Amino acid sequence: MTTISKLLLLTTSLTLSTFAGCVSAESDAALPDFGGGGGKADEISGDGIYAARFLQARCPGEECRGLQVRLINHDETTCPDGATAAACQVMNPSISWDGTGFGADRIKAITEAMPYGGGTDGAMPILLRAHHDGGKLVIDEVWREGAEGREPVGAIVGVVQDADGALLEQTLNVPGISAIGDLDLELAGLWPAQTEEIYAALPKGVIIAGDSSIGLDGTPVRSLNQYWVRVTE
Repeated sequence: MTTISKLLLLTTSLTLSTFAGCVSAESDAALPDFGGGGGKADEISGDGIYAARFLQARCPGEECRGLQVRLINHDETTCPDGATAAACQVMNPSISWDGTGFGADRIKAITEAMPYGGGTDGAMPILLRAHHDGGKLVIDEVWREGAEGREPVGAIVGVVQDADGALLEQTLNVPGISAIGDLDLELAGLWPAQTEEIYAALPKGVIIAGDSSIGLDGTPVRSLNQYWVRVTE
């Protein structure tokens, strides 16, 4: 099965929970949570958004399959066992998908859409919102890429449009929200359906990779070369 076919098995949803960190004065609307990161409590709980890769050792059991997870926008990742590394290898007996509500077929499609083997570079087709509980990695949300196979360039941020139409962004796994003036999709090379998907996602939240610049009106503008939307049943 091709990666495209695997990703097409993943139905998207544009719903999220509540936004962590401090909401800026620009809006007091309820906003999505793109990972609080940075504090000691967050390191212990492991609550954050991770890039994920599929692992398979040369043996048949569940203990031979698992995930490599890396906390986005951080040089170190705290693993469920308390160790720290650039990325954590967590095998299936120490992984729970209960937070997603997904069945075995959906989980299989998600893991098959991930890159295979260890590494920290390249495309990131699947992002996971997860936390630690009793030495396990508990997966709460799954996000899939919108522009297939593109390696993200620039900062990775969550962007939401509030009830007043203002655009707000949070760097993934870093506290704090800031206002931006616009999204620059002109050079993103997206299909019309992808552009429509991004704008449809904004009221509930979309994850974007891109650079920040200052627009002609003096407000920050976020460019885009990759984006992710949330997957549900």
